[in-house]
Amino acid sequence: MSAPTLATEFHVLDRGPGAEGWMRLTVFSAADGRLECMQRITAKPAAAAPMLDLFDFARATLETRNQGRTWFVREALPLRRRTGLGASYAALTHACRFARVLARTPVHEESRATVAALLERALDAWETGIRPDAVYLKSVFLLARDEGFPVREAWIRQLPAGDRTAIDAVLRQPAAGQTTPEAEVRRLATALEDYLAHEHDFVFPTR
Repeated sequence: MSAPTLATEFHVLDRGPGAEGWMRLTVFSAADGRLECMQRITAKPAAAAPMLDLFDFARATLETRNQGRTWFVREALPLRRRTGLGASYAALTHACRFARVLARTPVHEESRATVAALLERALDAWETGIRPDAVYLKSVFLLARDEGFPVREAWIRQLPAGDRTAIDAVLRQPAAGQTTPEAEVRRLATALEDYLAHEHDFVFPTR
């Protein structure tokens, strides 16, 4: 009996060594959610399955032998590669952090498409290199909101008046028009992460 297959499109969220001769990928699909994949490492990748890189948006055919716990990349076509992210260390750092949050935190099935669109917008913004700190804070806030958590009602409401004004400015202003100092944005992002980790089981990488 042939192994079950899945045709899907996804963003690569995380990438690292797997079993010998394999690359481990964590990907996120608007249709299928988070998937754990393995791609065979070869000296000369086949045209049908080039090696996928972090943040690639790809169309792929996957197969599984363990009811979908792990998928193996059979064919892959990168549709967009985020080479511009490497131009800014700050942007790359914030993009990696957000991607790892998505790789570790469950997303409701009904919000997958919304979260995938949020990731796409965030990556577009990080590629510009403009205020990656503010883009990160806004992205985490919107992720929590889109997952149905009361971040505005429960988290913002209990902040001091000055912090409420600052977070409102970050959320309203586009990246190029941000006026909140980076140190303030960093402090607010840490406070939001602490709230989401303690109250709603979000999983953030250690700082």
